[in-house]
Formats: sequence, C-alpha cells, structure tokens
Amino acid sequence: MTEAFNSEVARKSYLEAVDGGPCAVEGIACAGAHIGLKPNGAPDCALFVSEQPCKTAAFFTTNKLLGAHIPVFRETLKASRNRCRALLVNSKNANCATGEKGERDNLAVAAALASKLGVPPEMSLFCSTGVIGRPLPVDLISGGLDSLVAALSKEGALSAARAILTTDTREKMFAVSVKQGGKKYHIGGVAKGSGMIAPNMATMFAFIFTDIDIPFSMLRSVAADCVDDTFNSVSVDGDMSPNDTALVMANGMSGVKLDAKDAGGRERFREALCLVAGALAREIARDGEGATKLVSIEIVGAASEADARRMARGIAESLLVKTAIFGGDPNWGRIVSAAATSGAALDPAKARLDIDGLRVYDKGRIAEAPDSIFKGKEVTIKLDAGAGRSSARFWSCDLSYDYVKINAEYTT
Repeated sequence: MTEAFNSEVARKSYLEAVDGGPCAVEGIACAGAHIGLKPNGAPDCALFVSEQPCKTAAFFTTNKLLGAHIPVFRETLKASRNRCRALLVNSKNANCATGEKGERDNLAVAAALASKLGVPPEMSLFCSTGVIGRPLPVDLISGGLDSLVAALSKEGALSAARAILTTDTREKMFAVSVKQGGKKYHIGGVAKGSGMIAPNMATMFAFIFTDIDIPFSMLRSVAADCVDDTFNSVSVDGDMSPNDTALVMANGMSGVKLDAKDAGGRERFREALCLVAGALAREIARDGEGATKLVSIEIVGAASEADARRMARGIAESLLVKTAIFGGDPNWGRIVSAAATSGAALDPAKARLDIDGLRVYDKGRIAEAPDSIFKGKEVTIKLDAGAGRSSARFWSCDLSYDYVKINAEYTT
C-alpha cells in the first residue's frame, strides 16, 4: 500500500488499512488465470464471486462507441434489480465495435459462468478490456471457466488484479476496515488503467466491494459522488476509452446495517469509499503509459466547481506542461497559461501558483523558480485562481518518450 494511502487512513481513527483488496470483504472470493488471450502467458481473465447477492451501482464511459458489455450490463442489472453475484473480466480483447454479435457473445459467456456457479443468469456479469475491433474468442474464454472457478479463494485477489491489466505495469489494489457502532465493515477494490485516460470516465476498470448492508439509493448516491471526485478526476492523455466501467458492490455480510436516515454513518461510508477509490485513481495516474512522475493538481479560489475542474483538466492535459515535468524543466509559466486558456475565470493579478510547496507566482510577482521543482517522482501543483471560493483536484502524469513508443506499437 502506498504511503499516501496509509497517511490518509491514519488521519481517521475509525479506519484501518488492511490487505487483500476485494478479498478483505466478507463473502468475496477471487481468482485470476491465463486462459490463452495473452501470448506471454500472463493472467488474462479474472473472476470475482460473492456468497450473497451484491447491490450494484454501475458507472460507465460517456464515449458514444460502447464496449459490448455496457448495454448488456444495463439490461442485466435492470432485470436483476441491481443485484449481482459473479463478475468475470477478460483483458487483451475489448469486445468493442463488434456489433450485436459482440453483445450476444458477452451474454453467452455470462450465461456459461452462471451455469458453472449455479447462480441465476441475471446475477452474472462479464466485461472486457483490450484491443478494439476484434471478435471475442468465446470458446477460449468459456473453456477457461472451469479453471477459474476451481481457483476461487480468499487469497486470489492479487492474481485477479494482475489478470485485468493491459499496458499497466503494476497491480492496483486497496482495502480498509471501518468501525461502525462497535462493529466493523470492509471496503476493498481493484482497478486497471494506464493509457486512454480522460474523465467521464477515465479509461479504466474499477471494481470495489463492501460488506456493509446499505440501502441501494444511498449506495448509488455516495458511489456517484466518489466516482466524480476520483475516477472522473484523472487524465493521462485526454483520450477516453469506450469500455470504462466502475462498479461498487455491497453484499451486506458484515452484519453492519446503515439506516437511510443515518447521516453520520453515510458520511463515514462516503469518506472510506472515496479514500479507496482515490487511492486507485492515483495509482492509475502514477502508472500512466510511459509515466515517470505522478502529478497532483489542486485548484482553489475558482469562481465555480466547474471552473476549478476546467482549469485542473487544462493543466493535466497540456502537452507543454506534461513534457516540462518529464524533463524537469522549471517552466511554470506553462501551468498558468494552460489554466488561463481553459475558459475558466482567472485573474492574473490575484492568482498564486505553488509547485512542490514553493511559491513561484504571487499576484503578478514572480519568484525565482528553483531547479528542484519537477525533479521528484511526485509533483504537486496548487493554483489559486483568485476568482472565488471553489476548488477541485486532479491527478495526471508526465509525458515521456515511452508513451509514444507504447502507443505506436500497441497492436503489433
């Protein structure tokens, strides 16, 4: 677990960082295996199963080109009244731009999984990530289900986290336990994402499980807030995938029940869920394709939240800013310029800019930028727009030579 995650957890007396990702959650078992999709023999298919049905809040990309699983998910969750027990995920093949056949293929695999597990078909979901425009190898995936089901265990989270990766270089997995009314519940998740990362949603998968018993309307509302503040606040390259999916799934098996009128319990759950989601989002930015530095952007003093997000995204996606950070070039003027050209209100006579905790611009007065800025593995940017009281945060990364190489050779 990262130092930033542990320090955030430590600030809340009711939280404790725990190992196991999704498997830290009561009743959740995971597995990951190689079934033949990745030629290098790496795990390429993951399975997550809950002993009890999970209330499931689902969030998807706003891309008009949708992966086949997204319309299927919407219909399946409608049929199950937002309940799910099994989630299958393959990497390497996105099953996107495959038309109606892609949707039928998705349903066929999901039905085969439901049969193997003995669960109702509407309780089984299957999603894909990888290269767009290639037929899904249904027989290959269906043929690997026996080995996946046999491998299910409370120790399978790491192998599942590895199996969903595409160009990622590392697994992304976090979990916490939360004290509530003398008892504990857990929240644990995994994510993947490295390239084609832009908000609404960032190109990624995120699957977060919890064992709290929570009304679905509250789960959906809290999860929507957290997705907006975390996965929709990440940009690596400004490109949006057609397969982006985030699921927040609650099976209620901890014995902790959250009442619809419990405002304190709701806020505690929101803080814990956003902390796990935020940690996963940061790791997506840190692991951006070819990235060498994590960039954290904070905007304050904006005229509105929309303006704050607009400036943050403008900075995050500026190629000039990203390349300066990669090269360690203390050219901070690119940051102010990116914010000022975003369309958001910014007053140069009132604006302030701090980089790595050092003030480099103060209401029109320039401070000498030390050579040390942009040199660390983590870069922090804080811009006060001098236009109001709203704020936003964003995560991004630098742009290196390797980004071009990875994406120039992606399918070859």
